[in-house]
Amino acid sequence: MRAFSRVLALLSLVVAGALDARAWDQISSFAAREAAECVTWGASRIDCFWRTPAGSLAWAYRSGGKWSAPHDLGGKLAAAPSCVVRGPGGINCFATSAKGVLATIHLNGSTWSKWASLGGELKPTRASCVSLGRDRIACFARGAGGQLVSRRWSGGKTWEPWRDLGGALSADPKCILVGGASAACFARGATGELVAFLPDAAGVSGGWTTLGARIEGRPSCVRLKSGDAACAAQGRNGRLSVWRGTPLFARGAGETVSLEERVSGEPACALQGATMLCFTRNARGELMRRVVAADLTSSAQGAVVLAPSAFAISCTSLGETDLACALTDSSRKLLAASGAALEPVKVVAVPTPLPAPLPTPTPVADEGVLGAWYLTNLESGTVCRVHLLGDGLFGGQRMRLGPRCRGVDMAARPVQWDRDADELLFLAVDGRIVMRLRERETGRWIGPRQAPAFMLTRELPEVAVGSATPPTDDVSEMFGPWRVVADGAGPLCSIRLTNARIEVGYALRFDPDCDPHFAGVRYWTASGAALVFVGPGNVVLARFDSAGPGTWRSQALGGLTLER
Repeated sequence: MRAFSRVLALLSLVVAGALDARAWDQISSFAAREAAECVTWGASRIDCFWRTPAGSLAWAYRSGGKWSAPHDLGGKLAAAPSCVVRGPGGINCFATSAKGVLATIHLNGSTWSKWASLGGELKPTRASCVSLGRDRIACFARGAGGQLVSRRWSGGKTWEPWRDLGGALSADPKCILVGGASAACFARGATGELVAFLPDAAGVSGGWTTLGARIEGRPSCVRLKSGDAACAAQGRNGRLSVWRGTPLFARGAGETVSLEERVSGEPACALQGATMLCFTRNARGELMRRVVAADLTSSAQGAVVLAPSAFAISCTSLGETDLACALTDSSRKLLAASGAALEPVKVVAVPTPLPAPLPTPTPVADEGVLGAWYLTNLESGTVCRVHLLGDGLFGGQRMRLGPRCRGVDMAARPVQWDRDADELLFLAVDGRIVMRLRERETGRWIGPRQAPAFMLTRELPEVAVGSATPPTDDVSEMFGPWRVVADGAGPLCSIRLTNARIEVGYALRFDPDCDPHFAGVRYWTASGAALVFVGPGNVVLARFDSAGPGTWRSQALGGLTLER
């Protein structure tokens, strides 16, 4: 039934003449896996900025309907940039460095300045900067302690000192202009809720407010024509959460709703005239366009926009009636479109009657993860039993820990679990996330790289690698750089297998894009005819088998291949 419906819909698109995706212009063939930043200072001018895989800032602009070639502006960025327009021909870009300082570069007409440091003690994550008026800028970022910090420039030769605004953020902020010359910042709090630092009516002070939704990632926010503000974010339940309210402190928390549409990743919202539009990815990676109505509850269902498979997207308003979006696809190409290319696909009705729909099954718990598991602390090697149950508790599912879990050294004691997209979440009684795990292969979930990291397996963890076959001269053929390729996604990152000894194996080095795929790996070695990657406690995290000359294949870690 589902396959038949999709074929029918595809035929309808052909009839409607809507299958031409060439309206998306390719700006760059290789960008970091994150959303770009685009700004405009005229109806026909768009400037887009993005981070390259090497960590430098790249820039391209569209003028007169044509895109320029990309320009590498240098720098050593730890996260995506935030850019603001000072006026026609004047743009300032900001980004945090790996050293935790805010770096800046600016354009005057056609000339770029050199990079300069604004200092700070920041997390190496994405900042959010806002133009408060001509030659007035405010930048916000997460401090080293997770708090919100700010620094302002009012057109003079120097910036004001850094200001600590407090709070406890677990994701990057999104800040927007409100009132005459004030900014409001929205972010995910320490326990996952949507929080905001809102200015007072005078724009002199402000305070923190909880807005009533539990979200993932960074929200996308806009200032509405009415003076209100609105934010959209991926809810922890996988649905689109939308908040609207007055962006002033002590004026009430506004209203938050969770829409039925399931989304994947962070949304991108912008104004088209007085209408708020949000672009999201659905579970199939298709780009969806949704109109968010003023009362939130009557928001139109999302409609498919014909576009390449989106990994991340950002959008910006162009004048009063148009907008533009930049899309990073799954192969790291950066593309942009505006106008009619961002309209939803028009499907021509087909009179042929469809088979009667199948009855909707009653929702049940995720049976694939129910039952007994072994939870391993990869740092200490301690193991305990965990039972994931199917009965609900405070919106999640109940779990039971074995007595030995007291010694596994978790940050807090989880009492419930939930499934969020490709993650398994262990939650405290107040809903706070205690642990995140990603499925690397059937029956094996691994936590992110941190101290300590955890692994969840159906069977007892594999034996220590101390008994593995001692390295031989054949291992020397493995030394050097390798490319990591994922099924269906192409090249992901690169690693280097070194000859530096660690215990019974060798050290490996990999670029930051490999972090999500090799969390917890400490060294590599040979085990019989296989290549194994080993974590703390000498636990095997991944096994690669030879798939031909210069190629090693693993069914774990989402299906990865090592290639020369």
